[in-house]
Amino acid sequence: MRRKNFLRTLLLGIPAISASAASLAGSTGNSGHINKNAAIRSISKIIQATRQKVSAELTVKRSIPTYKQRMIDPFILLDHFGPIVMEPGEGAFVPPHPHRGFEPVTFIFEGGAEHKDSLGNHAILNSGDVQWMTSGSGIVHQEDMGKNYKNTAGIMNGVQLWVNLPAKNKFTTPGYQNIAAKNIPDFEEDDGKVKVRIVAGEMYGVRGPAKTFTPIMAFMLTIKPGGQIQFPVPRSYNAFVHILEGSILLGDNTKVNEAHLVLYNLDGEEIYIKTDPKGNKITKLLFLAGEPINEPVVTYGPFVMNTKAEINQAYADYQAGKMGTIK
Repeated sequence: MRRKNFLRTLLLGIPAISASAASLAGSTGNSGHINKNAAIRSISKIIQATRQKVSAELTVKRSIPTYKQRMIDPFILLDHFGPIVMEPGEGAFVPPHPHRGFEPVTFIFEGGAEHKDSLGNHAILNSGDVQWMTSGSGIVHQEDMGKNYKNTAGIMNGVQLWVNLPAKNKFTTPGYQNIAAKNIPDFEEDDGKVKVRIVAGEMYGVRGPAKTFTPIMAFMLTIKPGGQIQFPVPRSYNAFVHILEGSILLGDNTKVNEAHLVLYNLDGEEIYIKTDPKGNKITKLLFLAGEPINEPVVTYGPFVMNTKAEINQAYADYQAGKMGTIK
């Protein structure tokens, strides 16, 4: 796809956001971490993901931004791709495109992808791997999700997340963290019913390997029917869980199914998540929390900045080749 046509697709698929700081939303094998006296956060809202076409071959389930929630500071966008069964030669190729001002993060729950960027990075991602990229002053990258590099059938299931950068870091030197599954610490909870993988932040003293510019918690969870987990989150952090597969039960036993995001209020110090003991499907979740940046945000297409003038400059710099090329 030609550069202008692909950027046009990005513009159609990612709505512009202009928001003031004031408007941003706010290793054990047992269940011994359940504290019944803790202040559990209540639910702010439940958001159903919408289907969005982001390239000629890739349609995703998007839970932010939507008409109900433009962003959850510091998180700008969350797209869930999959789960889909791919035959040999099937998949999606996302052509070279630029980013500036934020961190695009890819969580591969199942499947694989091939990454290339203008920094010279070339990585093959497999099930359980995480790609944490810092676009900073500008980077160009492409992703091949099984279209050309993979010749075997399989399931593709993952999430692309955009994490905002503070104004002081918008023009930081671009960087790339290829976090292999073997380097992501994990543990089981509730007699093995819950498996947690710590990508960023900390739970029960276990810290994830991802390096972030602002405090972030990012956990990949797999929960069997009847599983439960409770863990602390700083009161100032915005927090939510996105359901990739299966379902969870809220405190009043309301069931929330896959392709939904559950946003928590800032009224407690712990998160409690449970699944239906009568369920017959394993639930896969992505839990995210972060300290709000509380700065104006303007997004347009592949750029996340603080002003419209900075957006215009980003396009000019990209067109002038200042963000590099993929070799």
